[in-house]
Amino acid sequence: GIPPIHTDKEQLRALPGAITSRTHLVHIADADVPEGFVPGKPRLFATQVLAPPTERSREYLLLETMRRVAYLYDMPDDTLETLLHGGEVVTHRPETVIVRKGAVGKGQPLHFHIITDGRVSVRDGRRVIATLVKAHTFGEWGISHQRGFRVADVVADVPSQTFRLGEEQYHWLVDKHPVIQQRISTIRHLLPRLQLAQGRAQLKAEADPGVHSVIEGMSTSQLSSLAIFGTVQTFKQGHPIFVQDDEANGFYILLSGHLTVGIEGQIVAELSEGDVFGELGLVEGGSRESDVTVVSADAEVLFISTRRFQTLLQTVPAFAWGIWETVAGRRESIRRPPPPAP
Repeated sequence: GIPPIHTDKEQLRALPGAITSRTHLVHIADADVPEGFVPGKPRLFATQVLAPPTERSREYLLLETMRRVAYLYDMPDDTLETLLHGGEVVTHRPETVIVRKGAVGKGQPLHFHIITDGRVSVRDGRRVIATLVKAHTFGEWGISHQRGFRVADVVADVPSQTFRLGEEQYHWLVDKHPVIQQRISTIRHLLPRLQLAQGRAQLKAEADPGVHSVIEGMSTSQLSSLAIFGTVQTFKQGHPIFVQDDEANGFYILLSGHLTVGIEGQIVAELSEGDVFGELGLVEGGSRESDVTVVSADAEVLFISTRRFQTLLQTVPAFAWGIWETVAGRRESIRRPPPPAP
C-alpha cells in the first residue's frame, strides 16, 4: 500500500499502532535505531527467494488483488472465490486494445476486468483520460448502464494481465451484494471530481512546496475508496462548516468553493478546492479548534465521519500515512500567529 518513504524516526514514532504494524523499514542508519524500535529493521543483507509459482499461489495472488479493489474491500471470502472460479487471466501485449470505443455488436459478450499486473490507459483518440494499474478495474459501467456503446478505448501501455469476468458474474455479484452497484455508481459520479481536486492540490504543492494535501499522491483506487467512504454536503455563502468547540466528528475534502479558517474572530488561514481540513481535531480527539466558514457563493465538501475514518485507515494505508503529515502542516498553519499589521 505505501510506497517507500524517507522520513524522520520521530514521525514514525507518532504513527498509530494500526499503521506501524503494517510498515517495514527498508534502510535506516544503525546509530539512529533505538533498541526495540517499532517498526523494526531487517537484518543486514537479508534476502528472500521467490518459490516457483503454483496454482495455489496464483489463486492467492488473484484473491489478494481482488481484496484491493475499492468496491470489494469488505466482500466475504466465498464471494471472491466464486468470482475467482468464474473468470480467466488474460495477457495483453503493449498497444493491445482491450476495450474498443464504439457500438457493441449484437450478441457480442461484455466483460469487466480487474488489472492484476502492468498498466493500461483509458483513451479518447490520442488523449489519455486515465491510467490504471494493479487492482484498478474497468468495464462495469458498460455492463450496468451502457449496454450498446463503449465511450473510450482501453489500451495496454506495457505487457499487462487482467482478470476478465463476464456479464453473468457481474449480475450475480450485484444481485448477491446490491451495495456493489451503489458503490460503483458513487465512484462513477465522484471520482472525476476528486481527480480535479487532486490536480488542484498538486498545482498548489508545486507553487508552494510547504503546502500539501493528503490526496495529491493518491492512486485512482485510493480516491475511489474516498468516494465510497464519504458523503457530499453543500453549504451556502456565510454558513459555517463547523465552529470552534464543536465535537470533532469527522474531516472534509473541499470539492468546490472557498473557505476561511478563524479563531476567536481572527482569520488565520484560507482553504481552496482540493484542501483537506477538520482532521486535526479528529486525530487528536476532543473538539474543533477553529471556525470554518464559506465565503464563496456556495461550497461542496466530501465529509468522512470518525467511524468511516477508522475503517479507511485500515483499508487505505497510503491515506493513513498522509493524514498525519497533513495534520502536522495544518497544526502549524492554524497555530502560527498572524503577521503584524502594516
